[in-house]
Amino acid sequence: MHTFPQPCLERSRGNACWSPDAIGIGPGYACGKKSAPYTTREISPDVAQQARKALQNINAALQAVGSSLADTVRIITHVPTSTDMPAVAVVLGETFRNIDPAGTMVCTPLARRELKVEFEVTAIRGASSLPAKYIRASV
Repeated sequence: MHTFPQPCLERSRGNACWSPDAIGIGPGYACGKKSAPYTTREISPDVAQQARKALQNINAALQAVGSSLADTVRIITHVPTSTDMPAVAVVLGETFRNIDPAGTMVCTPLARRELKVEFEVTAIRGASSLPAKYIRASV
């Protein structure tokens, strides 16, 4: 397990919020997250556990501003090692089944060697209650 420093304190004013997890004004929020829990600052060496914890952290940040992962409209997944991508894809499938956000997974280095996955999520508060429209595009 690796330990990370404490994050900055959350601050909010009106319908705007900033934290290490969620940035938003009005109904939209963007979150970027690694998997270190705030209480212990430790991170698992297992990529699937890192993915689950990071998504749990994002969901908690979104819930703090009146949203949730169910309101996710886009997710970008960063995985530094391509052999870890299938395990992360399984976690994404479990988490976003029936939510269906636009998604991209890229193989790119992260800030620390022990980090195996990082997510950028865009959520729009209330999106989960809107009728879904699907557009299929190939480039």
